[in-house]
Amino acid sequence: MRIVVCDDNLEFGNELKKYIHDSVVASSIYDDSFVLEYIPQSKKLISYLSEHDVDILFLDILMPELDGFAVAQYINDNNLSTVIIFVSSFENNVFYSLRYKPFRFIRKEKYKEEVDEALKSAYIELKAKNRYIMIAKHSEVIPIRISRIIYAEKEKRSNYMSIYTVDGVYRYRGTLLDFESEVVGSHFVKASQNAYMNMEQIINIKDGCIYLKGGYEYYIAKKYQNEVIQEFFRFMREDKNGTVN
Repeated sequence: MRIVVCDDNLEFGNELKKYIHDSVVASSIYDDSFVLEYIPQSKKLISYLSEHDVDILFLDILMPELDGFAVAQYINDNNLSTVIIFVSSFENNVFYSLRYKPFRFIRKEKYKEEVDEALKSAYIELKAKNRYIMIAKHSEVIPIRISRIIYAEKEKRSNYMSIYTVDGVYRYRGTLLDFESEVVGSHFVKASQNAYMNMEQIINIKDGCIYLKGGYEYYIAKKYQNEVIQEFFRFMREDKNGTVN
């Protein structure tokens, strides 16, 4: 597990790093893979993110050069699996920050009361994000990370499934029921008799159409429209409030 703290305030950044270190080492989530870095400059953080898989990022918002929102946008645009935890003294930023889908928003003044819970919950989220499904194609078995799936669709009058991911499209012989059993517990919603959407990849729902990352669009079957909208708004509320993640 690789954790990074990014804050231009050197005193607070080092203080937060030490607290996180002590919290992780004393907890059940610690293992030999644990790495903790402190990066005070946001531009250096972008470079670091391009070269390392960061699991959890404690990210200040108000910083010179690039603010925390710009860093979060970079993470979202590049479909990185990094769990973002904003850390700020300005609580009014929490509402604007929601558009970047952070995992948590921690107040600097209360960080000792909020970091421990955030770490444990983020660890659970990471385990979910790092789940894979295995598909057999010809003589090859291909692992696909569930968090990188945009949507999956059973082809009509065919024994094949198509899985659309941020890395490309995979077509293989399978059933929608098998796919459903593989992603149980993840944030998928059924949009038609033949398709499941990953709610983490949904940008917007409008006029019965789901707009997804990667430029994909999918029209919801009339039978499923109310359920999809309800499930997506429930997911959005719970994601922002931290009750699911």
